[in-house]
Amino acid sequence: MNVEEIKKNLTIKWSDKDKCYLAETQYCDRVIGIGSTEEEAEISFIEQFDDFLPYIQANKVINKGGRPKKNNVRLCCNISETSKRFVDAN
Repeated sequence: MNVEEIKKNLTIKWSDKDKCYLAETQYCDRVIGIGSTEEEAEISFIEQFDDFLPYIQANKVINKGGRPKKNNVRLCCNISETSKRFVDAN
């Protein structure tokens, strides 16, 4: 996925806990933009992402395997062949 696609898949939501807007994408969970408006959060994310990009491009960032986060819970697991066959059959 290219840089522009990552930026296009940005999700911006209000955080009651943090009392601000959070901008994040499932394709780069190490960068989160914050702001008092959605626009500020987006700008914050893009600025931070642009600063972080050289590390990604130089492969200095460890790629964490597995699926992207969902509801702030990271799920990484190995599925046994038996389980795979069961899922495929149903």
